[in-house]
Amino acid sequence: MARRVRPGRSTAALVVAVGALAAACGAPGSNSPQPAASASAPLSGTPTCGTAPVALNGYFETGFPLPKALTTEFSKQHPNVTWNIREDQFAVITQNAPRVLADNPPDLMRLPQVSELVKDNLLKNLDGYAQAFGWDKWPASQLEQLRLGPGGRPRGQGSLYAMGLNFSMTGVFYNKKLAARIGMSTPPATLEEFDAALAKAKDAGITPIVQFNGGATGGLAFPLQSLMASYGPPGPINDWIFQKPGATIDTPSNLRAAQHLERWVKAGYFQRTSTPSTTPP
Repeated sequence: MARRVRPGRSTAALVVAVGALAAACGAPGSNSPQPAASASAPLSGTPTCGTAPVALNGYFETGFPLPKALTTEFSKQHPNVTWNIREDQFAVITQNAPRVLADNPPDLMRLPQVSELVKDNLLKNLDGYAQAFGWDKWPASQLEQLRLGPGGRPRGQGSLYAMGLNFSMTGVFYNKKLAARIGMSTPPATLEEFDAALAKAKDAGITPIVQFNGGATGGLAFPLQSLMASYGPPGPINDWIFQKPGATIDTPSNLRAAQHLERWVKAGYFQRTSTPSTTPP
């Protein structure tokens, strides 16, 4: 799924989505991959991999072991299924995605974006699977960013074309033992309390924030979105991410969020190396 992700109602959204491209494991009787289709087609029964040998192809991002680990677990539950895994850097996948999907599409793929791929009819419509697996019972906001209308527009509504490896709502995780060292017994309830905890951690020689990408440009997008959702409503941010006409993130509240992030950077709250000596509180 795209690197630009959607803040939820109170925190940042972090989705690692895998687009479904073909259905080697599909409805009963589906023993071979099915072509992608833009129209929703109801399943003829409960999805199954059957009992005959099935080989699936995956194309995932280097450095993220979770997708490959999940394929291993899948084969444990379905011994007749084997996987052929290809891995590339995210930049390579981003560049190659349209050509790969048009020429030799894998069954599952880590995708940089889905709008243009849906427009070009390169992804499988997952509405039937959403109903079969109960995804349609989840809060609408959980899958909103993975839904697209006909032709890839609008984003945020329509059919489902991808599924994340985790829920789209995430929070801040902390180490209880290190938190105890700074007198933090419960999670901060406000941004002010969170700021105070970061300052105490820094004073105690503990790296306050250890997060994706080591504080580099891409990684800073996630704490920035959390701050944006703290300073203002997430709705306008979502509108901008969904590319709605007239939407913008150039707002006073988002400017304050960016300034707050800058203060964190200048205060040295982010890890300086990819292998920090301590775990965040």
